[in-house]
Amino acid sequence: MDLNAGIDRDSVLLNVSKDGHELIGKWGFYQEDGSPNVSIVLNKDGSYEGYGNGEYPSKDNALIGTWKWNYIQGVITFHHDSKYVNGKKQEPNRKKMPMELQRYNEEGIQLFDLESMTSYKYEKIEDSEIKN
Repeated sequence: MDLNAGIDRDSVLLNVSKDGHELIGKWGFYQEDGSPNVSIVLNKDGSYEGYGNGEYPSKDNALIGTWKWNYIQGVITFHHDSKYVNGKKQEPNRKKMPMELQRYNEEGIQLFDLESMTSYKYEKIEDSEIKN
């Protein structure tokens, strides 16, 4: 059942280290035309950016904060410091968003929001694929 739902916890244990450096990068999905759509950016310094559909790289509609990997729990926690809507800073709806890493393999990652019970599937997007 888990594999049908995109869950492969063994792939997380086998492919993600204690410091989580494999998670660093841009994650999103590809449009029907093949163009990349960046949803989250996990930076080496622990900073994080979250974007709505088609918003990257503009920070006019984005969540800005930090991320932390908990190897024992298999959870990435996003801490939202700022939220921007149409270029105006607002208070984030959720300051903290714990997400279980349910899959990490050649297909990408699957995150499960532990509060909203929603799954997100992302692929790694290389800088060379992004046209700004």
